[in-house]
Order: sequence, then structure tokens, then C-alpha cells
Amino acid sequence: MLSGLTGWVLFAGLLLTTGPVFTRWLILPRVSTRGEVGDRLRTDAATLGTAGAAVLILGLALFFVRQLIEFRDPFSPWGEEASLLLSTPWGRTSTRASLASLLLLGSFGVARRHPLGWWVATPVALGIGAFPALTGHAAAADRFPALFILADTAHVWGAGAWIGGLATVLWLERSSRPHARGSSLLPTLVPAFSPVAIAAVGTVIVTGAFASWAHLPSVGALFTMTWGRLLLAKIVAAAVVLALGARNFRILTPRLGIDEGNDAMRRSALVELAVAQLILVATALLVRTSPIGG
Repeated sequence: MLSGLTGWVLFAGLLLTTGPVFTRWLILPRVSTRGEVGDRLRTDAATLGTAGAAVLILGLALFFVRQLIEFRDPFSPWGEEASLLLSTPWGRTSTRASLASLLLLGSFGVARRHPLGWWVATPVALGIGAFPALTGHAAAADRFPALFILADTAHVWGAGAWIGGLATVLWLERSSRPHARGSSLLPTLVPAFSPVAIAAVGTVIVTGAFASWAHLPSVGALFTMTWGRLLLAKIVAAAVVLALGARNFRILTPRLGIDEGNDAMRRSALVELAVAQLILVATALLVRTSPIGG
């Protein structure tokens, strides 16, 4: 339970920080809004990024506590064991990620008032996206660890642009309602988000397939190994989210611009985002399970 919760919080924080970054640079420039409206959207995206950075800080703290509980000698003082853990390569990586998350929180806060904050938040958010790879199976690979780390990091970025981007779009639409005088920004935001989502999904599929090929000894292992069954659960959840996204794109997007179409898109996107949480939980359990053995 603790592993799943800790991992979910950590990955939620990663997606809620990378999502606003990708939205800021890849989606909002495609939105036909200028002046005050554009500034407000960028500010609202930075607000979500600030909240995501706070979640990420909590996730990293829980991650460290969980690791300390598993690492420590029950007969040694907590402080001594914590110092020893921090001196390991894992501990140094965790410390750097924690410091980076604090910088990310501050830079998103600056971005709410000044564009300079985005220029700091962007590389920091993308850099922290490598944390799961640097502390997980990718870094422990016997051959070509740099390739595995790059693939796992790209997987996090793809998920951030897809799921985190969807969360950001919904947040921007909701935040804009008091200023939109009854109209919705979904007809503007969704067409700008769709090509980004398609590219992000492609990245997730390619990098996920690469990791599966590297870790699974056979297709049958999807049913016989614990790691394989968790991967299968993640694939099923991702397929459901993809099906919902395809439905949104093909059926609901053409209906945007009328109240019924906007409401239907909003409801479907919220369901898509809710099901995506199952992907995060499955991922959290995957990184805690050895791909070797039963």
C-alpha cells in the first residue's frame, strides 16, 4: 500500500509539472488568444505547475522515507541511518532531485508573474523527469544503461505531455470560466492539444515497448511473472485511456463550440484523466517490482 501511494504521489507530481511546461511551449502558442487572455492562460498554467511542484516535493519526501524504512538497521538511530543513506549514489540522486523540486516550486511561482520563471522551470522539470530512471531498473541495466535511462526519461516526458497536458487543458478551461462570460475555451484548447497528445502517445508507446522488450523474457511472462502482470495491467489501462482519447478526437471534437458538445468533451476528458490514475498506480508498482523472477 505504501509503495503504491508513494509512487502515485511521485508520478502525479512529475506529470503535473511537465504537463504545464509542455502546455506553455507546445499548446498555448497554437491557441488563438492574445493579450490579457494569453497572459492569464500562462499564469493559470504556472499555478498548476506550482501545485504540481508541491505534490512532487511531497512525493520525493515519501520516497525517501520509504527507502529509509527499507534500508535502515532497526538497531541503529534514525539520524545515523538517514545520513548513511544520503551518502549512497541513490541518496545523492534523491538529494539533487529534492533541491531541484524546491527550485521548480520557486520558478513556477515566478512564472505566475514574469515570463523568466518559465525559462528556469522548463529545464528543471524536464531534468527531474529522469529521476525514476536514475533510481530504478534503467540505471541498474547491465548493458547500455544510458540508453535505458534516456528511454525511461522520454517515457515520463511523453506521459507528461499526454496525461499532464490533458490535466492542464482541463484546468485552464475551468479557470477561464469566470472570465469567459459563459463560453468555453475547449473549442480553442482541444484542437491545439490534439497533435501534441498524438506525438506524446507515440513516444509513450515506443519507449514502453522498448522497456517491455528489454525486461520481458517472453510474451508468456505477461501472465506468469509479477512484473509482467503489472505491465499487462498498465497496458490495459493505457488502452482504455487511448480509446477514450480516440473517441474524444473523432466524435466529440467536431461537436465543440456548442454547449452540449463542450459538456460531453469535458465529462469524457475527466473520465480519461481518472482512468489514467490506474496507469500511475501500475507504474508505481512496476518500479518497485523486479523484472527478474516470479
